Amino acid sequence: MNVSIPAGQTYAVYVHGSAGIQYSNGTAVGNIFAQDANIEFKEGSGGAYFNVTNSPRVFNGRIMYSAGCESSRTAAVATVTTAPSFSINAVPPALCEGQSSVISLTSTNSNYTYTWSPATGLSSTTGTTVTAKSITSITYPPLLPVTEPVVISTVCLCR
Repeated sequence: MNVSIPAGQTYAVYVHGSAGIQYSNGTAVGNIFAQDANIEFKEGSGGAYFNVTNSPRVFNGRIMYSAGCESSRTAAVATVTTAPSFSINAVPPALCEGQSSVISLTSTNSNYTYTWSPATGLSSTTGTTVTAKSITSITYPPLLPVTEPVVISTVCLCR
């Protein structure tokens, strides 16, 4: 059974089954049988549906509950800012086989990190500046920590 009981409210639960449910005699209907800081377990009545024959009664089973932390909801304002732009520059921008190009990235965000892939022909796979030596036609887009698609001019390495 999964029931949320608001603070200050009283709920009655009728427990029945085909076998194995045990009750004891209580002292008075409505008396507190057990309690802690979160719940009061009171004595009630027992018997068949709508035919209370045993009163007062106490359920001898286990009561398990959780006391969550609830409070009124408070609206929160989230501000989403666009990531700072970056630029890419290759000198020279086009290569023939055996030539090199210095590829540089710049951004106003000093927290960016850059990873270059594929590594073939590159002096490094990380950093803001790498040197690319042509072996064959390769495209070098940087991988950035952004959540929107980024279009970058590629360095064309020709044969």
